[in-house]
Amino acid sequence: MRVIPPFPIISVADWTCNVPENVTTWSAATTYAASEVTKIDPGIGGGVRHQYISLLPGNLNHDPSTSSSWWKFLAEQYVGYNVTVTYGLGDKVCDNITHRNYQSLVAGNVGNLLTDTTKWMDIGPTNSTGAFDLNRGTKTKSSSTLIFTIRPVQNYDMNSLALFGLQATSVVVTVAEFSTPSTYLYNTTFTLTPTNKVWLAYGDWLTGTNGPLYKDVLAIWNLPGGTDVIITITVYNTAGTPGYAHTKLGSIVLGDYVELGGAEYGAVNDSINFSTVDRSFDGSIDLVVKRRSIPRNNYTTYALSSSINYLYKLRQILNAEVAAWFGITDYTATQFDALSILGFYKRFSIVVDQQDRVRLDLEIEEV
Repeated sequence: MRVIPPFPIISVADWTCNVPENVTTWSAATTYAASEVTKIDPGIGGGVRHQYISLLPGNLNHDPSTSSSWWKFLAEQYVGYNVTVTYGLGDKVCDNITHRNYQSLVAGNVGNLLTDTTKWMDIGPTNSTGAFDLNRGTKTKSSSTLIFTIRPVQNYDMNSLALFGLQATSVVVTVAEFSTPSTYLYNTTFTLTPTNKVWLAYGDWLTGTNGPLYKDVLAIWNLPGGTDVIITITVYNTAGTPGYAHTKLGSIVLGDYVELGGAEYGAVNDSINFSTVDRSFDGSIDLVVKRRSIPRNNYTTYALSSSINYLYKLRQILNAEVAAWFGITDYTATQFDALSILGFYKRFSIVVDQQDRVRLDLEIEEV
C-alpha cells in the first residue's frame, strides 16, 4: 500500500492548461491560426463565456458559434469580474488572479470586492484549475483534448503521479528537462479502454442508459528525477458522444510516495450516504432529499518494525491533509479504482503486536 502526499502545484509551480481563463474575444477582423483559442462573451453581467479552438490556419471572419468546419467548441468559463459592472443576484464570475469562481449573493452588486463574503460566495475553482483542486467535486472539462504542463519551481525529486476523476480513453505523460523540452526523460502512453455497459433498469431508474464506463484513477510510480523539468499530461477521449465536458480530469496529484506495507485482504470500500428520507406514520415516503455520498475506505497493512518512527511522523504530517491513498499499486487491476481514494485519514492506528512487524489500521474519507 502507498500514499502520495501532494505537492501544492497551483501555488508553487509554473503551470498551463489548454483551456485558459484569459483569451481574446473573437473578432471578424482577426486571422486566427490553427489551434488558436478565442472566446465569445455573453454580454454585460455575469455569465458563461464559450471558448473555441481554431481548426485551420487562415481562419478569418468565420463566427465560432456557427462555423463548425473552422472552429470547435472547447470549453466554458465564467466571465472575468469587472469592478464597474453591476451584477444581479445569482450572477457568476471568475477571478483570473486567484483562479476562483464566485456567485453574487445580492442584486445590484457593484464595486464590491470578491473577498466580501456578504456580497459574493466562493463556488470553487475555475475550469482550468479544477484539476489542481484536491476535491472530487471539481474537474477540468473540455470537449476536446486536455493538456496540462507543470514545472515545479524547485529541484524535482518526486517519483509519482496520480490522476483522479478521469473521463478518458488514454493519457500520455512526458517528463523533459525544461531547457530541452523535445528530449524526453520519460514518455509513456496509458490506455484506459472503457467498458461499454447497458445498465439494468429498476423501475424508471436509468432506463435505456448505456456506457461507456470509464476508468477513474491512474497512478504512475516511476517518474524520473531532474533539476528543472517540465511535466506534460495529455488526456484524450475517443469514446462516447463528443460534446461539452466530454473529456474530464478531476485531480492531479504529484509527489514522492511513501510505502505503508502490504495491505491485507479484506479492505473495505464503503460510502457514507447523506441523503435523507421523511416518512409518514405508516412508513410511506413523504420526501426524499438526495445529497452526495462520501466514499470511505478501510485498510489493514503490515510494515516492518523498523519503519515505526517514519510512520509516526507521517501521521503527524498528514493530519487534516488531503493525500492520495492506494490499497494496491497496479492501475490495471480490477480492484484498483475501488481501493484508491483521495482524502484524509480519520483513523491511523499503529499497532505493535509482533516483534518484527507493526500493523496499521487506516480509515480514509474522501474529500
